[in-house]
Amino acid sequence: RDLQGFDVDTTGAWVQLGKQVGNASLVYGVEAYLDDVDSYRTDFNADGSLRAIRIQGPVADDADYDTYAAYIQDTHAFGAEWTLTAGARYTYIDTHADKVQDPVTGDPISVSDHWDDVSASARLSYSPTTVPALTVYVGASQGFRAPNLSDLTRLDSARSNEIETPVAGLDPEDFLTGEIGLRWVGGPVTATVDLYYTDVDDAIVRTPTGRVIEGDNEVTKRNAGDGWVKGAEFAGTWAFADRWTLLGNLTLMDGELDTYPTSDPVVERETIDRLMPATVNLGVRWGEVGDPLWAEAFFTAAENQDDLSTRDQGDTQRIPPSGTPGYGVLDLRGGWQVNRALSLSLAVENLFDNDYRVHGSGLNGPGRNFVLGFAWQPAGSYRR
Repeated sequence: RDLQGFDVDTTGAWVQLGKQVGNASLVYGVEAYLDDVDSYRTDFNADGSLRAIRIQGPVADDADYDTYAAYIQDTHAFGAEWTLTAGARYTYIDTHADKVQDPVTGDPISVSDHWDDVSASARLSYSPTTVPALTVYVGASQGFRAPNLSDLTRLDSARSNEIETPVAGLDPEDFLTGEIGLRWVGGPVTATVDLYYTDVDDAIVRTPTGRVIEGDNEVTKRNAGDGWVKGAEFAGTWAFADRWTLLGNLTLMDGELDTYPTSDPVVERETIDRLMPATVNLGVRWGEVGDPLWAEAFFTAAENQDDLSTRDQGDTQRIPPSGTPGYGVLDLRGGWQVNRALSLSLAVENLFDNDYRVHGSGLNGPGRNFVLGFAWQPAGSYRR
């Protein structure tokens, strides 16, 4: 057996300011987060005696991962109908790991790198004065994700029968998203429809090396994934009677990404790993904000997901060979505000005790579950 783990200490600080200038509303600020990481792994023989103390645990030992950023956003109204929201963010990330195990020699090495990026976004909204409940919007935004310590220095089990090893020289992932949607907020009905398309460039994906380490197939990270993700989201509420509200949302998603399905250096375009199946949430609620009593029933359903990448098909510890079955789960919840200081709540989760698994999670959901809670806040205390 082996005993492994890690400790992460994070120190952060941020400052955010706002200013109104005519029809423009400015928000700007700076932030910094400093991660200090230590990890360990000790291997034991079958009789419990010490076999080895490894150089690192699941990620590098004696490592730092520091993030610095500055941003600004302007929301500007043009007359009574048009609003433009635009912003930009500069990010600088620096990392240094002193104790990383070389996957070939087993000797200790160090890994250092840094990345920076400017990402921008803009959204134009139109709310006609003749139909004030309606808002139509279109937007575009950039995204940026630098390699993290797991991408660079992980030495641990990946998926079924795989071990992931450290790698250096990774580039950031870049994303560009376009979206269009509409929102209705009027009378007893609210509704939102949102369509989006995301272009993915240089995604960091696990890549087989062809080597076998202690019986597991070795994989490592590589900037090999170009692709796309598109989807639609629908959400709404309807206050159909006094103190009664119907609510729900539907999420649809599809996507493809370049990947290495085998240990051969051949790239193929496949469905993205762990693609979210069509998922719907439906609920009915009795009671309004501020009422002493409230109750709700909430139903979540997911479609069977059998659109699997090659890596998903091989990850049989998390995903059944024929895909993840669809499921439906019903939850009941209620609460009572006894007085200004005390509130009680009761929930019955998964009322019908169904077996289910969220796709790609590797864990079956809990069975029927009862939750009783209370909150007490004396008068005069700070409420956030």
